Amino acid sequence: MIRSMYLLIDMSTSMLPSPSTHLPPSLPSTVLRSTMTFLKKFREANEIGRVGIACLRGGEDSTGAESVLSLTPSSHPSILQTLHSLLSNPNSSCSGLPSLQKGLEVVLQSLSTVPRHSSREILIIYSSITTSDEGITGLPGGLLDNPGTLGRLIEAKAKVHVICLNSEVRAARVLAERTGGTFHVPLNNAHLSSILTSLVTPPPAALTAVSTCQMVEYGFPQQITNDVKTLVGGAYSLSGYSCPRCRHMSPSVPCACEVCGLRLILPTNLAKSYHHLFPPPNTEAWKEGGTCVSCGGKFKGQGEAAGKRKWGGKKKGGWEQMRKCKECKSVFCTDCDNFRTTGIFNCVGCLNEGKT
Repeated sequence: MIRSMYLLIDMSTSMLPSPSTHLPPSLPSTVLRSTMTFLKKFREANEIGRVGIACLRGGEDSTGAESVLSLTPSSHPSILQTLHSLLSNPNSSCSGLPSLQKGLEVVLQSLSTVPRHSSREILIIYSSITTSDEGITGLPGGLLDNPGTLGRLIEAKAKVHVICLNSEVRAARVLAERTGGTFHVPLNNAHLSSILTSLVTPPPAALTAVSTCQMVEYGFPQQITNDVKTLVGGAYSLSGYSCPRCRHMSPSVPCACEVCGLRLILPTNLAKSYHHLFPPPNTEAWKEGGTCVSCGGKFKGQGEAAGKRKWGGKKKGGWEQMRKCKECKSVFCTDCDNFRTTGIFNCVGCLNEGKT
């Protein structure tokens, strides 16, 4: 539920615009548009999470954010601005060959300060077909060696998700598989957006024999408005959020109190992340047709004659695949089932029966 993610973007010469790309109009513009949308969705779904940006170029990493930044109203625009400045001018930003090992080492150093109750994730958007590392494997401290970078990633419990834009890179796939992450090669722009959207929802926590519950302290600050401007967060302001523990004023939330270190959030921030712990029940395929419990649309089954939706919209093949809730046995159309899992995060049928 509490996530810390680093976005590691390949800014080598392989990212330079090319007319033969399968991700039109160009790799930089496509990556910019997709990642901007991803970061906005990430903030909406993980308001108490944190994200950072780094780029790979010239055989060395060049960090766009010195540390994992909290997604607060003040820091989120700075992250988007950093991303826009990197990808909007590829001719001046892209240079040299990328080094996965050096980039991951810098990101690991930053993620080492993340508390244990937070997940550690690294999303690599990679356009090159090679990596300029001195030792991939077989050499002490190599990228894929157990005592090397891969071993430190596993020890830190950091998941590496890799998106190779041009073709599969074996070293990148091994990193993703060994750390429990995902690996993708997008076919087109829509596929790239779909891959990024799938990473918005927090991954399930891995249970081990030594898994323990840990209490995480959060504070709900009180918003205070003064008649006279006071110094709040290094700037003069009429309002701020008072820490319930030390009464220090913070300019925005969620954030960490600069005095006592208590994480400050609003109830709405917690509510938007809490539903990830208790997702709606799973559904199964239903081919018998019926009435959608949510929108009221009537659908023909696979064995019935070709039919139409209640509002007249035909479906390919004359019938539509529906979904059936495994708990309440209610039937949903595909649109309502998608809205159930990505919009309201509740099952209408279960709510009507008082099961959730």
